[in-house]
Amino acid sequence: MRIRPTVQMSLGMALLTGAVLLVVDLLFGVFTDPDVQLMRVRKALAESTATQVAVLLERGDHKALALTLERIREQDPSIRSLAVRRADRALLVQSGDHEEAWTELDGDRSTLTQLLVPLGIGSDRWGSFEVAYIPDRRSALQRAFRHPLWVTLIGIALLGTLLYWQYIRRALVHLDPKAVIPERVRLAFDVMTEGVVVLDSRGRVLLANSAFRALPSDGSSDPVGKHLSDLPWLAAGLPADGAEHPWTRAMQAGQPIMDFAVEVAPTPETGKKLVVNCAPITDPRGVVRGCVATFDDLTALHMANERLSDALAELRASRDEIAQKNVELEHMATHDVLTGCLSRGAFFERMAQAREDARRTGRPLSCLALDIDKFKSVKTASGTRSGTGSSRKSAGRWSRHCAQPM
Repeated sequence: MRIRPTVQMSLGMALLTGAVLLVVDLLFGVFTDPDVQLMRVRKALAESTATQVAVLLERGDHKALALTLERIREQDPSIRSLAVRRADRALLVQSGDHEEAWTELDGDRSTLTQLLVPLGIGSDRWGSFEVAYIPDRRSALQRAFRHPLWVTLIGIALLGTLLYWQYIRRALVHLDPKAVIPERVRLAFDVMTEGVVVLDSRGRVLLANSAFRALPSDGSSDPVGKHLSDLPWLAAGLPADGAEHPWTRAMQAGQPIMDFAVEVAPTPETGKKLVVNCAPITDPRGVVRGCVATFDDLTALHMANERLSDALAELRASRDEIAQKNVELEHMATHDVLTGCLSRGAFFERMAQAREDARRTGRPLSCLALDIDKFKSVKTASGTRSGTGSSRKSAGRWSRHCAQPM
């Protein structure tokens, strides 16, 4: 099983702290051994009691001496027996079964369970005061847990590792913000076709999926850890006032900001039209902790719309040209090319319409017929252009008048 780097760092720091404590204890003896401390306490108690025993022995009050030993044993449950032994190894006074509890020592050297204090009269040794304690039946491991140094080391290994882990995780959020987003979440966002950015409460990028990182086609560096508003290619299309940026407004108001249009230029040669949607991220108490912003690249759609607009403009121009051609074709179909007068069919159609209008309205209708001699001699030759033009204009006027009610 692969251990996460944060856990490895936490364990390493805990071990390093434990090693430092061991060195400090080795050099300065900061942590006192409980057995050594207990030995000091028991030795001090034995020596003070031995002083009282010596006073009572000088008085020869053996009864008071026995009562004193009995009282001391009752007050300290850890004491198994006490006794005053003469130099000839005979017991003078005892409390408890001292013969069974006591074993011979190597000289006068006391142990944690058997303490011996020499008694003397003047410069001569009279005997000794002996105290036997109940042996500690706990195992070496159980006794080790009583040692302050080992207790501290175990506490550092357990509690210290946990505290170091929490501290390192928080530190990595500031040093490497993307460490706060699990890898599986980043992979899930990378499959989306629209650009997605997760921001913290200060507007720094915690996550940017592959679609967003591909928006600046100039090879810009990873935006994670940077303020979104400070990205050069994006800042050019944003309002100058940072409070008007959509993600800032969403976090301040606690409400989504939708369809915010941004026109940016990732490179001098290309421009992009983006639509930004922002939604705040809140904790269970409703406190805004960050923001999710999506970027839809509508550049291709805008280019398609522009091409469609150009095509429609061309169609409108073609339609107008066709309409003009239709007017011209209609004029050519209903008028004589040489004179500009109505053709026979057009004349009779207009005449029929004029007669119907006169009959319906009761207005009189008049028609004037002219016979122009040598009409066929009208030509468009250069020598007769002026006369021909005059004759064509006159014929055209009479033709129009013939089609109008009088």
